[in-house]
Amino acid sequence: MIVGFLFDAIKARRYRRGVKLLEEGALPFHKAGSHRRIFLRDLLVYRKRRDVARKAALDRIAKEAFESGLYEHTGIPEGGEDE
Repeated sequence: MIVGFLFDAIKARRYRRGVKLLEEGALPFHKAGSHRRIFLRDLLVYRKRRDVARKAALDRIAKEAFESGLYEHTGIPEGGEDE
């Protein structure tokens, strides 16, 4: 019973987040009755933009950590390689 409740809560949260993206204009959509429809090409463009932005943010964080010397105190994990 608890697992079903948690699943429903996660599903509802994802639904609300998705609707918010649509209503904010981050992802174009059209309505068919009361349902929102998204073209696959628009979804793929959105996903690519999101992934590029995410990678840029992670690269910036890694660069800042490297420049501040945080990596000097961290050893390379066993089996890992230095660039």
